[in-house]
Amino acid sequence: MELDGINPYRIKKFLELNDKDEARADVTISGMDVVQIMTVHAAKGLQFPIVFHPGLHEEILSQNSSKEKLIINETVNEQGVVEAQAFYLPDNKIRKGHPVFLTFLEKQIEEEKRVFYVACTRARDGLFLTGIWQPNARNDAEEKTKLDWLKKHLGLCFDAERFKLTNADINNVYCVNATTIPEPVLPVLKTKEESPPVLKKGPVQPVTIPQVRSVTRYTPRDHYRHHPEAIVLGDVFHRLFELFSNNQLTPEHPTLKQEIVRLLNQNPISPDRLDKLTQTVIKHINRIKKSPLWEIIKPQPDSFAELPLMYQEDDTIWNCRIDRLIVLPDEVRVYDYKTFPLREKEIPGLIQEYYDLQLKHYAAAVTAMYPDKKVKTFLVFTSILRIAPVPTET
Repeated sequence: MELDGINPYRIKKFLELNDKDEARADVTISGMDVVQIMTVHAAKGLQFPIVFHPGLHEEILSQNSSKEKLIINETVNEQGVVEAQAFYLPDNKIRKGHPVFLTFLEKQIEEEKRVFYVACTRARDGLFLTGIWQPNARNDAEEKTKLDWLKKHLGLCFDAERFKLTNADINNVYCVNATTIPEPVLPVLKTKEESPPVLKKGPVQPVTIPQVRSVTRYTPRDHYRHHPEAIVLGDVFHRLFELFSNNQLTPEHPTLKQEIVRLLNQNPISPDRLDKLTQTVIKHINRIKKSPLWEIIKPQPDSFAELPLMYQEDDTIWNCRIDRLIVLPDEVRVYDYKTFPLREKEIPGLIQEYYDLQLKHYAAAVTAMYPDKKVKTFLVFTSILRIAPVPTET
């Protein structure tokens, strides 16, 4: 390395220089109805009504595209100590066949898949994935682009007339191209023979365009208070509760563990934590099954799970997603799951906090949907098996 002019000191200075955050423009967009362009990493923890992810045809890391010459390989020894080894592989031919580089490449591709999952799950109502179809550009068995992932796992293909998915039957997922996109409805232009419009004098009435805001599953304080692993487990529990409520899965089903592992693998979970977290989820699901919480989660008529709703309040349109809604003859009950660990004495403060940020919007949306029924809201604290009524003003 030193013969090539790359000594450890220069590497250290380079890493320190690039570790600093790049300066950002001081632009405030809070409360504005604007299109936001950002990286996937910057979008973590956020959700938007509509998300566009372009460039699915662009090549991800491969043996040829990765220019990494200095590979850091970290391992954990028998004493649990992390050991790091540095490999300098400047020659492309040697790098292609080196086991350390191949392992590094595999980890990078898995990270790209996790980032792709994060990008797709930022959308609440609509996700648009776009790319250029190049069927003969390379061997279809290779996975060099995100389009290749869709081909392999969802069976994305083109049958000479249209695109379709052959390995998956997913509701509200459509494949479109230039010939299947409906033509826009253009305004009718007035002809020259028509008389010009009559201009009236007077004050111009301002037109108010409502802004769209989302009620997210996690509040900003949730992300501050809890470890990222707790956020991941919260997503897993929410998805399992939805499957239970829709009668798509049961706690006793033999595929429960497989589904939990699949959900955990969709997040950046360390492999050495996977088994422990899986057992934690199974143990807690068994506790919930024996508690009064199961009466809420279990399948039942006139109920909904992960129900998307929108309602307008003054000049704001609120976009909500309700964890559980149960319609009774005289009332409608709204349940919001909170899966984080907590103590009993924290509940009163959390009730007021979650009411202001979430439940008052859920209650308003449901009241607009069921104007003749009384609406009751509840917080379900799954970690301590507690159902807490939340007073509303509806």
